[in-house]
Amino acid sequence: MELERLEPLDSWLTLGTQQSWLECPENVCKSIKLAQKSLSQGEVLLRLQISTRLPSPPEELFPPPELVESVGRLTPDPAHLFADIRVVESIAPGQATVQLTVDPNNLWFKTLAANSPALTSDEVLQPHPGCLVVRRSPSPQGSCTMLVSSQASHYLSTAVTVSPDPQDASKTLITRLIAAPTDCAYFRLKHLARMSLSLAGAAWLGWVFGAEMCAARVAMKSFYVILSIESCNYGPPLLPRTAGAKPFVAEHWERAPAEGHFAAYLHDFLRALGLGVEVFCSVDGKQLTQNQAMLRRHEWEKALPIFLPMFQMSTMAYRRLSPHGAGEPPKLLEDEEATFCP
Repeated sequence: MELERLEPLDSWLTLGTQQSWLECPENVCKSIKLAQKSLSQGEVLLRLQISTRLPSPPEELFPPPELVESVGRLTPDPAHLFADIRVVESIAPGQATVQLTVDPNNLWFKTLAANSPALTSDEVLQPHPGCLVVRRSPSPQGSCTMLVSSQASHYLSTAVTVSPDPQDASKTLITRLIAAPTDCAYFRLKHLARMSLSLAGAAWLGWVFGAEMCAARVAMKSFYVILSIESCNYGPPLLPRTAGAKPFVAEHWERAPAEGHFAAYLHDFLRALGLGVEVFCSVDGKQLTQNQAMLRRHEWEKALPIFLPMFQMSTMAYRRLSPHGAGEPPKLLEDEEATFCP
């Protein structure tokens, strides 16, 4: 199995949770466990784990990248391969494009480059694009994963997952995954991996619990809003054909697609009103149920004074177009608990 042939996050999470890891018992630093798994001919995936007590629940440790303007170099990069990681653009909740700048003097990078000459190319050494992804799983077995994925080489990609320690409920298990050439791994990378994680641990935790990250963790609790639509008992809800649609003029309204998702309906409704608001149909990589959608709260609050009166008109038109003008019209619910498709 080769990492670059898979969707970046899926590949790392799948490989990280699979069985058949080969433990590496020779370990000078007893607090750090090291295991390896064969990826393909000539490549291995290394897994480093350390258990510690942290003040935040695992599923809340990493805020989504759209809340952190400048990530810096202490993202899940146990060897400090990168001199800099900069967020370029948020492309979805919990996912952003980044610019990665390798540190050519880094000992880990030199070891990798000695066994993989392609890492000395300009494509790698110059600032190049990558992806930063954060995914959370809810309690009771809450976890959070952050992945830095380099487009130049998967040897530069790295992931870290924090989850409850199955051996000690009071502790959090920090798991780091990195790929390396087999020769490199057997020659010196195992020792270097442990040493690097041990030395970088304090600085990395300093970044995780620094002022910017703490503020982002607080902000992420209300950064998005989940909306639901209910009581569409007489067919799909109505969309305005124009921004000036009137509730008593049937020609001003049209039915939304019967099998459509509420997120698509809400997007079309807002667009008809000239409101360019992004609407999302997934959270943490999981598809919301058909009657739910997610928006950035500040954009929703800005659009609400324009949207709500028109939505209320749409419910009046909906009732008029229902059989005998009876029945309860669609209702919009705010700050709902997210529910997901199976």
